[in-house]
Amino acid sequence: MSASKPTRVHDTTYILIYNTKKVHIHTAQALTLPFLRLFASMAAAGLKLNHIARESPNVKRLAAFYEEVLGFERIETPNFGDVDVVWLRISPDLSLHLIERDPQSRLPEGPHGSPPADAVADPKALPRGHHISFGVSNYDEFVQSLKERGIKNFEKTQPDGKTRQVFFFDPDGNGLEVGSWGN
Repeated sequence: MSASKPTRVHDTTYILIYNTKKVHIHTAQALTLPFLRLFASMAAAGLKLNHIARESPNVKRLAAFYEEVLGFERIETPNFGDVDVVWLRISPDLSLHLIERDPQSRLPEGPHGSPPADAVADPKALPRGHHISFGVSNYDEFVQSLKERGIKNFEKTQPDGKTRQVFFFDPDGNGLEVGSWGN
């Protein structure tokens, strides 16, 4: 199943190509729940995660952390001119793009804007906070390596009593989780 992005052809009409057939959509029709469900399923066909982008004031420091602590591999990165960018890969289908933070950017540094003045980077808060999660097959060794590097972390076990998790921050304060559910 494949669908094109809708193209506006009139104030109340859009056209999209769905499985090689041209479909006319009227605005009133587009607002119905059945149509929205159908279009959502068409738009997400073959959907998969490609990369995660993190901005940083120090891309090289952050890249070294992901390479040394999590085993990411540096891959060919396009030249973006004056902007420092590093692309890393953990698997054939997932990469991490580290991008120099624009000092003129008005975007918040976190998902909810500026942190409160009394904010504390506490790994115990990460299970309910924003984080990226990875699985490893050598959980105990990985946690030991965090301790040897002096990386503050929080460990917990899921209710099943089997799956163990460790939460910690990268050098820019992004939340990370590594779990015992192997690759």
